[in-house]
Amino acid sequence: MFYRYEIKKDNNEEVLFLFLTMSYEFSKELDEEEGESNLNKRCKNFIENNNIKFKGTKVNIVIDDIIVKTLNINDIDKEIELLDQDNNYLDNETLVTVKLDNGVSIEITLKEYLLGVLASNSLEHLEEETLKALCVLYRTYAYRYITENKSIPATNEFVLYRPITYYKLIWITEYNKIYNRFLDIIIKTEKEFISYKGNYILPFIHMTSNGYTDTNENYPYLMKVNSLWDMASPFYLNIKDFDYKTLEKKLNVKNKDIKNINIIEITNTNRIKTIKVGDKTFTAEDLCQRLNLNSCDITIIINKDYIRFITKGKGNCLGLSQFGANELALNGCKYTQILRYYFPTCEVRKYK
Repeated sequence: MFYRYEIKKDNNEEVLFLFLTMSYEFSKELDEEEGESNLNKRCKNFIENNNIKFKGTKVNIVIDDIIVKTLNINDIDKEIELLDQDNNYLDNETLVTVKLDNGVSIEITLKEYLLGVLASNSLEHLEEETLKALCVLYRTYAYRYITENKSIPATNEFVLYRPITYYKLIWITEYNKIYNRFLDIIIKTEKEFISYKGNYILPFIHMTSNGYTDTNENYPYLMKVNSLWDMASPFYLNIKDFDYKTLEKKLNVKNKDIKNINIIEITNTNRIKTIKVGDKTFTAEDLCQRLNLNSCDITIIINKDYIRFITKGKGNCLGLSQFGANELALNGCKYTQILRYYFPTCEVRKYK
């Protein structure tokens, strides 16, 4: 990412110089037309996130003191793009169909759905801007189903829905306070959503990354983004030890072969993709599920009587990190800036 900037005058016009160090990360964006659009957005986000008082439109990208790209950017994008079309039916009172785990479908308002989802999937004491960012992502997910006339599974890979009243006995004295706080978040972000090339995105959210969010070739809006704040998270590091007998059962591998571990493929964010134990090959997701590991960034230490698995991060590390987003909020970032940071190729939009 850009590590510093300078503003200089050229014929009475302001020119912004942005300096890069890791040129390999931006090689495609410096060459390709689509990449230039993405780089344009990164420049605008950097200007906004750092409160740079820049009035011009000319930006020079500098690597090792050499200008490698010149961009002409328009005025900084509005925080939220207001769409021309009027969708009154997508307000907080719009009905959503939710399919419960017992197979029964219920109809509730979008407001009720978001209250339950915020209560079930986020820490209630997060910063307001963090909760707003989460709310926009959850509303986007609901919009996908509403516009396709489908029911939302109460339990799925992205969100868990329980009615907020489920938490009355858990929060007891704080219930009304938390309820009103979540309701305020929902009202303040009404009709707002996030999209990629005009389509609603999926709410990829995790608790803590290993310092970088991950990519997924099936979802082009998921990009590698620095999230170094996560290294201070209480969920960052986790250690689990398994004796050989336990591993034999969990992995269905012969005891004598368990020490024969080979990592086959690893991502550029230091996460395992595939691993071989004995004569069996596992995806990292399968291994994590079998051993209940927190993430796919796994360090394996073989000891005499047991094997130690050290993981960094918690969750699939895709999209928005709750801990990282909250650190951004604590440092003064707005929820729109947080969303654009973790989803740099996406747009935050709002229906009239």
